Amino acid sequence: MENNNQADIQSVDLSSCESNKEIGQIAQSIIEDMVETSSENAVRLIIGKERKGGLFSKGERCNHKIKPVKKAVIPAAGFGTRFLPVTKALPKEMLPIVDTPSIHYVVKEAVDSGITEILIILSRGKNCIEDYFDKSVELEKQLQQAKKTEYLKLIREISSMANIQYTRQKEMRGSGWAVHYAKSFVGNEPFAVLFGDDIIYTTEEQKPVTAQLIEAYYTTGTSILGVQRIQGEEIRKYGVVIPGETNGRLTEV
Repeated sequence: MENNNQADIQSVDLSSCESNKEIGQIAQSIIEDMVETSSENAVRLIIGKERKGGLFSKGERCNHKIKPVKKAVIPAAGFGTRFLPVTKALPKEMLPIVDTPSIHYVVKEAVDSGITEILIILSRGKNCIEDYFDKSVELEKQLQQAKKTEYLKLIREISSMANIQYTRQKEMRGSGWAVHYAKSFVGNEPFAVLFGDDIIYTTEEQKPVTAQLIEAYYTTGTSILGVQRIQGEEIRKYGVVIPGETNGRLTEV
């Protein structure tokens, strides 16, 4: 692997790698090093000469500039009509899974995947989401006086999970419109979009799903979607893609 520093672009030769997974792991390591050293450099990956089926594989050349994925957008402005009547008074994102709101797991997924900056898209009547992630001085003081240290530690961890910003979506015009509100937040940087409609379980040995998607982005340099197979009546609840050529876990759409 050769590094050729030229201006602010670092070229890395990965043509000897045997698999997409190996390429992704090396690329992720490079990005993590950049983050630790606060480097503003971009990275150009050199992976060979040919391109087949729109997917990256050994023997391919990739000239995209990779920047670390440190920002995430979480659309949370919907009405939650599938959960009426409870969502008339409580945002669906605050519906608990046992004792924890679902949006907590979405934010934790992002943080565990290396995300540090999060924008949550809200709508009218969802201020309780902001309150949940905000610091509560009064509650902390009460817990401290009552010597309920476990609860105190828990709520302090919630308010310090990440740098979370909020904006309000004024019209319900679909997910794409919601993400459009994040334009000034993300600028020209790569970012993740997370929805809280499905919970995907991973073991302790596995990386979070978002981290896996980010690794795929580092491998390919293109937009990455996480998809699953849906059958029958359930299809109408989801966006649908037409799969193309498959290379390992990567499928062209």
